Amino acid sequence: MPGSPDPYFRLYPGTVSQYPQLGHACPHSFRIDFSPLGFILVLFMDKIRKYNLDPLSIAAFTVMFGLTGEYLWEIYEFLVDTFLGGSLAGKMQADNTDTMMDMIFVFLPSLIIAIACYYYVRKYKKETIVHEMLKDSTFFPE
Repeated sequence: MPGSPDPYFRLYPGTVSQYPQLGHACPHSFRIDFSPLGFILVLFMDKIRKYNLDPLSIAAFTVMFGLTGEYLWEIYEFLVDTFLGGSLAGKMQADNTDTMMDMIFVFLPSLIIAIACYYYVRKYKKETIVHEMLKDSTFFPE
């Protein structure tokens, strides 16, 4: 495919007609799903600030944190394309469809992670999870 970063797809252009969408779904992307980080962050905030959040609120924060990371990445892509004319590989955003596909392919794993976190917190209780994470920590003595 023209513009494809992978040499295989340049040699065999008809191989995958939707290479960009495939690229968003593959784990070798440079993007990171920030949802697990959001889950850990909200557990620590809940412990330190004593918010007393329920599992649904923790899951909602987990999704929102993942989406915020993607939102900031899309702003970065826009700014690089607008003010620098793109990256070394060319334009970072082809069009609005590219941006929306990016956001969808971050929303879905964020939602799956949040659902898993919801059931994990319901089963093991957030106090136990945080205690297990911090039991050998010198920064957070209990």
